[in-house]
Amino acid sequence: KEFEQWLTLWNWAVIGCDEAHKAKGRNGVTSKALARVCRSAPAANIIMMSGTPMPHSPLDIWAQARALDPTIFGPRYHAFQAKIAVMGGFRNPRTGKGTVPVAWQNLDWMQDQLRRVMFQPTIELDLPPVRHIQVPVDLDPKTRRLYDIVEADIVAMIGAGDINPQNGLVKLLRLQQIASGIAVSETMDDWGEVTKTTTVIGYDKQDAVEEIIESTDKPIVVFCLFRAELDAISIAAGNAGAECAELSGRHDQLSAWLGGDARVLAVQIAAGSEALDFTRAHHCVFFSTGWNMGQYEQALKRCHRPGQDQPVNYYHICATDTVDTRVYETLLKRGDLVRAALESLTTT
Repeated sequence: KEFEQWLTLWNWAVIGCDEAHKAKGRNGVTSKALARVCRSAPAANIIMMSGTPMPHSPLDIWAQARALDPTIFGPRYHAFQAKIAVMGGFRNPRTGKGTVPVAWQNLDWMQDQLRRVMFQPTIELDLPPVRHIQVPVDLDPKTRRLYDIVEADIVAMIGAGDINPQNGLVKLLRLQQIASGIAVSETMDDWGEVTKTTTVIGYDKQDAVEEIIESTDKPIVVFCLFRAELDAISIAAGNAGAECAELSGRHDQLSAWLGGDARVLAVQIAAGSEALDFTRAHHCVFFSTGWNMGQYEQALKRCHRPGQDQPVNYYHICATDTVDTRVYETLLKRGDLVRAALESLTTT
């Protein structure tokens, strides 16, 4: 709040917003503050930059337009939503209206509005080609049994109406952890304090990463979601005779990797998907991808960007017949990850 107040004291000639999609949440603190700062400088030239302005859906653009120029889509979000989105799915018990977009409409109008203010470079960057490689792994019997049990429980909860796209992510994360060989248990003490314990129950993905590292002597970036996966990547690198650096919420060893002190860089996707240059590597592995389309697309651009002079190979490690394969298929289609995964559980 203090920083926002300081910003409004100045008569800005230019306001530049890099990675503008971070302001896509209409109710977010950052998004609202940005809109207020931009309105406090009416004479300013406002420039917003993003490689992924609509990472989840066309609705993402409204809050950014609110800061840039409220006349683009109007000052009321719900009016904009009603114009371009057909809402359905789980219904709000208070209003009886659908809470998730099930179809889009009037997108030509939206594009016409954006053409007033949007510039997209038309010069194609002379970048090398990319190749996406799905690496299937079979879960060991013990891990498969646990996965099937948890999945059956989730399917039953979906059937009972207890899970929907709004609250289903937590359940899907648990399935994704098991698919990565990770089991998380919770215990509560007499005072109500909950302790989480993480146990490694499978090594199938770890072995796949090890094989990829062994297949080349070149630098490699490995993206993942969970801390236990970071540990698995480090072990895999060690088994393959390679030094491993980490970029995550707990360690920042990027400089060591960039300097050549390590060949493998294990990256927690939330910490390393934006504003970084990994072009030292042209092999990129996804141990897991997470559930954020924007983060995934940004992660792809860390290796395939100006400065890269080699074809880039993206390896997607997917546990067979799990949420991994469903997420991978949905990423290729740029669909709604959570909804597609939940729907697939009830149709298989």
